[in-house]
Amino acid sequence: MRDTLEVGQARTEEGTVDNRTYLLTAAPIPDVGMMLEMQDITYLKELDRAKSDFVSIVSHDLRSPLTSILGFAKLLKRIGPLNERQERYVQQIIEVTWSMEALINNLLDLARIEAGMDEELELCSLDEIAAQVVEEMQGVAAEREVRLRFAVRRDLPQILGRPMRLRQVVSNLVSNALKYTPPGGQVLVGLDATDTHLRMSVADTGLGIPPQDLPHIFEKFYRVQDAEHASRKGTGLGLALVKSIVESHGGQVVVKSQVGKGTIFTVILPVPDGSDGEVGQA
Repeated sequence: MRDTLEVGQARTEEGTVDNRTYLLTAAPIPDVGMMLEMQDITYLKELDRAKSDFVSIVSHDLRSPLTSILGFAKLLKRIGPLNERQERYVQQIIEVTWSMEALINNLLDLARIEAGMDEELELCSLDEIAAQVVEEMQGVAAEREVRLRFAVRRDLPQILGRPMRLRQVVSNLVSNALKYTPPGGQVLVGLDATDTHLRMSVADTGLGIPPQDLPHIFEKFYRVQDAEHASRKGTGLGLALVKSIVESHGGQVVVKSQVGKGTIFTVILPVPDGSDGEVGQA
């Protein structure tokens, strides 16, 4: 905490003493010295662990019956011919099961990240990850009659990250943009870098997010409540997962939106070095 006086800024740290967790805050007071505040947050930590354990256990226990439901639903098509109504019902069972499976996977991912049990960081190239995701989602974009473009500076620096998680970030943001962009619209994924940070933006010409909803869109299970947004399927966990992943990489995600004009999500991640490059488009 000695650095607090030298730098002149408040600082917060967590520490454990005798199996109890404390939050220590140090704040400089001009011409006086420094104020220290220590708060016992053991109970809050235990609650957080209990919540994560509950989500993990429940999600794991739900996986087995869902696998059985999905398996039997697919078998129905093999044991004999189905009429049109039966075919439609079986397909609905399969689609709902897939949605539940996606929800459970997202909950388990969030629990792992929040518990600090994720994979180790390694050097990786976000531009390559983003390019692959954009390529794979061209089919979805074509089906929705939305133009999906990719613009990236050449020779971008690598970052320390978890490739699988960063892929989830790109995939969730692009999927979200395509979902809320009407036919004839456009989604642009762009990457560039400064000396200290790598920036990835996902911009769409979609519905936009109402101002009153913007402060809440990264909350778990939050869905924009107007009719146009509510008509699109979703778990309400995609953006919460994006935020958790980005913050676990020491970064931040920000959003700007205008109703009827579109939305821009920007992910900012720290990089070891900066580099210059030209911009190419695809």
